[in-house]
Amino acid sequence: MIRHKSINLISWIGIALTIVLTVLVTKAASAGWIEGKDTIGYENHIFDTSEVHKIDIVMDDWDGFIQTATSEEYSSATIIIDGEKYSNVGIRAKATLLYRL
Repeated sequence: MIRHKSINLISWIGIALTIVLTVLVTKAASAGWIEGKDTIGYENHIFDTSEVHKIDIVMDDWDGFIQTATSEEYSSATIIIDGEKYSNVGIRAKATLLYRL
């Protein structure tokens, strides 16, 4: 145990500095000290409503994926969105599939 006569004062100063630094870091982007980024980037492209996107899902076992759709387990796939390829993507069905395209 630390037995310094000013340990309480040192502890309170440390806590106060921690709080001040926390507030400064959380407010740095809105104050203009650092560049804040509100979006990741892909969502503006994917959810752009000014165009119709082409999305292809490529899987090794599509029929097996359809048969196990109700279990909502992830399966590995490759997604191609507007010609841009994303490999090793996990997808899962969120509802019972009633028909097959």
